[in-house]
Amino acid sequence: MPLNLSRTTFLYFRTALQMVWHSSPGWTLVNLVFVMVRGAMPLLLLYVVRLLVDEVTHALTLPVSERTYHGVVMVAVWAGIFFLLNAVASSLGALVREKHSHRLNDYIQKLIHERTTRIHYSFFENPEYQDTYYRAINDANFRPSRIFYGMVGLLQSLITVTLLGGLILSLKWWVFLAVVGVLLPLVWYRIVFSRKLFRLHRQQTEDERRLAYYNRLLTVKEFAKELRIFQWGELFMQRFLALRQGLRGEQFALLRTKALSELVVQLLMTVLIVLFYSFIAIETLRGEIGAGYMVMLFLAMQRGYGYLQEMLTRMSSLYEDSLFLRNFIEFLHIEVPEQQYGTTDFPCPITKGIVFENVSFRYPQSRGWVLCDVSLTLRPGETLALVGANGAGKSTFVKLLSGLYEPVEGRILVDGIEMAHIDRQALARQVSVIFQDFMLYNVSARENIWLGNVVDDLHDDRVRQAAVNAGVDALLKGLPKGYDTRLGNLFKGSEELSQGEWQRMALARSFFNDGQVIILDEPTSSLDAITEARLIDHFKEIVSGRTALIVSHRLSTLHLADRIAVLEDSRLVEIGTHDELMARQGAFYRIFGSTKPSDSKPPKSPEGGL
Repeated sequence: MPLNLSRTTFLYFRTALQMVWHSSPGWTLVNLVFVMVRGAMPLLLLYVVRLLVDEVTHALTLPVSERTYHGVVMVAVWAGIFFLLNAVASSLGALVREKHSHRLNDYIQKLIHERTTRIHYSFFENPEYQDTYYRAINDANFRPSRIFYGMVGLLQSLITVTLLGGLILSLKWWVFLAVVGVLLPLVWYRIVFSRKLFRLHRQQTEDERRLAYYNRLLTVKEFAKELRIFQWGELFMQRFLALRQGLRGEQFALLRTKALSELVVQLLMTVLIVLFYSFIAIETLRGEIGAGYMVMLFLAMQRGYGYLQEMLTRMSSLYEDSLFLRNFIEFLHIEVPEQQYGTTDFPCPITKGIVFENVSFRYPQSRGWVLCDVSLTLRPGETLALVGANGAGKSTFVKLLSGLYEPVEGRILVDGIEMAHIDRQALARQVSVIFQDFMLYNVSARENIWLGNVVDDLHDDRVRQAAVNAGVDALLKGLPKGYDTRLGNLFKGSEELSQGEWQRMALARSFFNDGQVIILDEPTSSLDAITEARLIDHFKEIVSGRTALIVSHRLSTLHLADRIAVLEDSRLVEIGTHDELMARQGAFYRIFGSTKPSDSKPPKSPEGGL
């Protein structure tokens, strides 16, 4: 094995052991104590068996009248004590391993969650990151613990093999060396196999993710309607099976070669064991060794071979686990951009506005610009609408304003402070967003709204006011447990909402955050006309004193804006009031100029408002 590979493997082992130790130092030490005790037990048990056989053999040589059973009984008692100790150590060791395993799994999950919640948002839109993440989570839950328990088991086997090997060496040294000599080629081949398997798994990562995707298409609720309407079930099942068979075929070819190699080694070991047993039997018949010693050697060879094979297998498995642990280590070492850790507080209140200064942006995996040289100012307390055709850059503008991305060129300034320098938590407290693809959270209605600002306490009056503003208060009061009703359909006792009702919940969540900036991306796309009218009637009251950005294709919603900005082909081409833009007959007019006068007015809400 090359030096650099050995050094890398050692680093992976060290990382795994550090994870195990940090997860629970106390349980790690307790585990090691049980390992040492159980490692010495096999030799003690063999020794007691030898004493018992010798006592019985000696007694058989005496006349019946002179035979006593005291020695046999005492040895049997000691045998029972050792068997009991071994059983107790085994049972308690299993409990310790289970407890330690839970601690380790919790620690690993904590590392994963810390990484996924802190890495830059752009990673989630990067296929290479998806491959890294997929490999990491597949290995993270069991590889570190397997490495630890592999090393623990290796230590236990090493103690046992050393003691049993010393016993065999005391008779014939060449027997022990012959066993090791036969098994070493097997270990070498398993290491080679592990490297090939590791490379194959890395090559198959994207296909494995595609396989998981087809499985989601066939099993998850979100796809169930269209799957049945368009009769895609058979199509995706065929693709799933074809892809899985291809992946398994490549893996099986490796496993077949491994099985044949191990079969050759097992045949050689069978011959060696037959020769050893024959030699011991002949030595006993010659009177060179006693019957008890013979039985002990038979058992020592049988168990010693098993422990030695287990030890060498653990060595090759440890090497394999260390290779796959690389996937998890790569994930943990994903670099987080420095600009994500600004320390400046968010200006409060905003006095100069939010300025996009010659902002251009393109996604990391794309060559094309999504926004080009955009410059505009959101004035304090202003409601600005953003319009444009699909693909014009509206959603990207929202991601930049909310801090999910930083401009590739240009700057975003809040009262003259570059947004990249503002503390992330301060930004989250002051900027509230409802995205077009808002999320559905299967928690209580109260928590659904409170998630808009978890820094604050869960005040019922503020939660209810946010629900009133979003027009969802009456709905929530009518649920079986009111605001404490769990929403969705994943858990028992939940109540499912319509898409429009879910959007109103998302609006309430956004309104609960009383930050200075509110961003609404297609906020009424799933609302019925009456609910939309109520929201429009009270919108100015809801966002009073706040700077608001609305992205919408509905002209009725655009009437809420003080000004309207128009994006076209990734550039800002117009900005002004509704009447100014219509009078210019430019890009805005081309989009909305054909709208009927009645359609351009907000729908009227029933008496009583919200």
